[in-house]
Amino acid sequence: MFTEESFLTFNEIIGKPLYYLFRPVVQQQIIAIVIALLVAWLLARRLRPWLISLLPLEQEVAAPEPVYAQEFDEAKDLPTEKTAVVEEVKPTRRQQLGNYLVTPLPHLVLPGLSLITVFIAWLVVGSLGGFVGLIDQFEQFLWLVFAYELILGLLYAAYPRKTVRRYHKKLLRPLFIVFIIGSMLNWIIDLNQLGQVVVFELFGNPVDVRALFLATVGVYLWLEIVWGLQELLQQIIDTYTDTDPATIQASLTLTRYVLIGIFFLFVFSEMQLSPTVVTALTGGLSAGFAFGSKDVVNNFISGIMLLFERSVRPGDVVEIDGTMGVVSAMNIRSTIVQGFDGREVIVPNEKILTSSVTTYTKSSRHARIKIDVGVSYDADLQKVLEILTEIPRQHPLVLDEPAPSAFLMEFGPSSVNFSLFAWVADLGQKVTTQQEMVLTMLETFARHNIEIPLPLQDIRLRDVPWEALVVNGKSTKPED
Repeated sequence: MFTEESFLTFNEIIGKPLYYLFRPVVQQQIIAIVIALLVAWLLARRLRPWLISLLPLEQEVAAPEPVYAQEFDEAKDLPTEKTAVVEEVKPTRRQQLGNYLVTPLPHLVLPGLSLITVFIAWLVVGSLGGFVGLIDQFEQFLWLVFAYELILGLLYAAYPRKTVRRYHKKLLRPLFIVFIIGSMLNWIIDLNQLGQVVVFELFGNPVDVRALFLATVGVYLWLEIVWGLQELLQQIIDTYTDTDPATIQASLTLTRYVLIGIFFLFVFSEMQLSPTVVTALTGGLSAGFAFGSKDVVNNFISGIMLLFERSVRPGDVVEIDGTMGVVSAMNIRSTIVQGFDGREVIVPNEKILTSSVTTYTKSSRHARIKIDVGVSYDADLQKVLEILTEIPRQHPLVLDEPAPSAFLMEFGPSSVNFSLFAWVADLGQKVTTQQEMVLTMLETFARHNIEIPLPLQDIRLRDVPWEALVVNGKSTKPED
């Protein structure tokens, strides 16, 4: 609710700028700026598509990804010992330099044309004897826009387009808009006085414009900034250090929540909420959590325990409730498991902590291959053992330690059954390696005339009188 004092302060702050805007000299400059921007916008609509068509480097071209002998596509980004079949083509320094030069150009079309048209407007108004002070200030604003678009274009040239686009829309653009609006308002309004205008009262405490801005726009920007810093530090530490990724993520996640909590305390202090009010709010929230959000609190505590216990880590291959996949992210409330069929399963942390979870990569990413095969009773069993032992040793992805081995397991009804065991460095290599060894095994058996028999079953009919054949208590003797 506005008070009488706040109305007076508001009128004192806004009244003078409004009077200033209605002056003919100011209106002439505003009209000149609007016409200049309109001309620049019309020219940019024609020029930018034509410029993009002439710059192939501006178009996003997916670089050829290395092809690995692996089972799952989702596991190719994990740090494993794999041998690339097709190496990734890296751009040369000349290509990188060209990319840095041409990628920002489409971003600079509109601000560049705006600078030109506004400068022409400055010349025209000045030549007619008019004042150009406002046009000068607006030209400084356009230089800021030009610098922003240049930095944005360089980011698109240096980093993946998908990552830059995300932070462009959620963080960089809102932050720049807030900065520009604040700068423009500062030309005609004293922002310090505007920030002290009381908007309403909360629990008997006045809430001014500055506190309201921090509690709304400030909270959003701070959350995005902290999240972006976490991802940036995660990438830097992963790239340049050998620290355990789980430890890094645990520390950075907790740091992020601590920074968020500190900012909320700062917002409470700016809103002039007394400790009694804050205690009442937190007490009410605690009661709400106790009665209606118990699962949220449990998941929060479980998430902290998982981050430090490291029983499950990002990149681990796990199986939870029949869903097998890779742990792609661990948050305070939940863990995201990316299934090998493309699905993403969000699992509450409490469920991981209190139920059985199968992990295939807890202590090692090594995976064992087992191949069962049966051969004819007429085959040379010693030769079969030699072939089965030699096949995995010739495969480049099979590990020498533990050494591959083959065993005669049993005498089956129609075949002598063997089992072959071998190890690969990563779970993602298991199925493809197993398939290649099976194909090699079939070819080798064919060259040595070793038969893999089909299951056979002999049916013998005994010579029994019809009177002795009874089904369900009834005789099966045919009638005359």
